[in-house]
Amino acid sequence: MKNKETKREQILKAAFHVFLRDGYERATMQEVANVAGVGKGTTYEYFSSKEALLFEVVQKGFGYFLEQLLDAIEQPGTVREKVERLFLCNLNFFQQEVKFRDFMLNDFGKMPDELHEWLLQKQDIFIGKIAKVIRKGQQSEEVGAVHPEVVASTLIHSLKMIYFYPETKKETRQEIVKMQVDYLFQGLAKRNER
Repeated sequence: MKNKETKREQILKAAFHVFLRDGYERATMQEVANVAGVGKGTTYEYFSSKEALLFEVVQKGFGYFLEQLLDAIEQPGTVREKVERLFLCNLNFFQQEVKFRDFMLNDFGKMPDELHEWLLQKQDIFIGKIAKVIRKGQQSEEVGAVHPEVVASTLIHSLKMIYFYPETKKETRQEIVKMQVDYLFQGLAKRNER
């Protein structure tokens, strides 16, 4: 049994490497088998198709990323501190896991519908966790009268901004994230200055 699990993990690691290197469309089961050091038939013993292999690779990679994000908001602190940790954790992932990030951004539209559905289910769970943080902030009067799920969805989609914002010499990515959190908490309305 242990040998089967080891071989399965070996194939998953190889697939992760091949998908990141070649992209989903160009990756082949033969290349995954070559990198894993097993026969193509062995690869099919563990995974029925390239889609099944992709599904598990993305589940593991995205699952790890989601765990990190959830940990950021579940640690003690104010709502603002939790949101700032969330954005900094996302930035850290952006900077550390470049190949996985690029793979998800470039190949997302090419992934099977079943995988899209799984990712949307995870997103809904994540929105619920953030909405809970917002509700607690409302109870402690740190957050005003807002719709927690709309705010949570806005926060999640705001995380993607750092992936596309052009890097400049004027500010670091950490400074950009701090500005982003400031804008989210202060709003865009002009304030009366006294």
